[in-house]
Formats: sequence, structure tokens, C-alpha cells
Amino acid sequence: EISPAVGSQGLVVLGSRSGRLHVLGHRGYPDPHAVERFDGLPLAERTPGAQVLSTGVPAFFDSRQELERLYPSRYAAPDGFAAWAYLPLIASGRPVGTCVLAYAEPHPFPADERAVLTSLGGLIAQALERAQLYDAKHQLAHGLQAALLPHSLPELPGIEAAARYL
Repeated sequence: EISPAVGSQGLVVLGSRSGRLHVLGHRGYPDPHAVERFDGLPLAERTPGAQVLSTGVPAFFDSRQELERLYPSRYAAPDGFAAWAYLPLIASGRPVGTCVLAYAEPHPFPADERAVLTSLGGLIAQALERAQLYDAKHQLAHGLQAALLPHSLPELPGIEAAARYL
């Protein structure tokens, strides 16, 4: 729902874990393999996604030339897009990822649009943090339930036994 609302044709959400960026989801890329180059990028590498996450400052590239000028090694494989907005995802004061919005045509980013996209990055970060907390809580609960269930039940003649956690 984000891409149509902001007029972008592509979207990638990258999460930060263990010093690397990992693709959490994407939409709108004609070649899904183009997104794979984002997966596993070290945060120390000089890429726009890592840069915005480490500085906390969004980056807007209104043309491919501008992106290639600042990050010459960034585009070994073209993805078919012509403009990008890289938004840092910061929740509870800590970086959780980067959102990349891609545009099919060169796209100027006026100040009011930059403000909206920056605010949107904050909302996406909060949603991502909540989803990660929910997943962690769910995994913890599942692990506790599995640990509390007996590994096996005694076999008694004439009795069928079952166990479950309530």
C-alpha cells in the first residue's frame, strides 16, 4: 500500500541484523534477482542503504546519474529504475533497517515530499519493530510450550494418553 501512495514503482525493506542488511520484503522489481544484491550487505560497506542507516539521514537521488556519481560501484546490474529514496528506519532511538523506494522515471523530491517520506520512514520503522517484537514473543512462547510438554508419554495397557499445554 506504500508504493502507490507515494508514487513509487518499487519498494524494498531491509532489516539490520548482525552488522548486515537483509531483505525483509520487496515489491515492484521486474527481476526479483535484482533485489538479492541488497541481501547480506555489510553495514560497513559504502552503499546508500548502509549509509542512511548509520547516519540516520535519508538520501534522495532524483536520477541514476546522481546515484552513480555518489556511489560509483553501486550499479553493476541495472534494476530498471531511475530515481530512489533511501529512508532510515529508526524505532525507539535505534536503527532497525532501511526502506528503499524506487521510481521508474527521474523524480525530483521537493522539500514537502521529503518531509512526508521521512515521516513515513518513522512509521514503517515502528511497524517493523512491533512485528519483530511480536515474532520474538511468539517464538519464545512456542519454545516454552515445547519445553513444558513431555517428550514422550508412558504407554499403559487400555489407556490412550495425550498431553497439551494450556
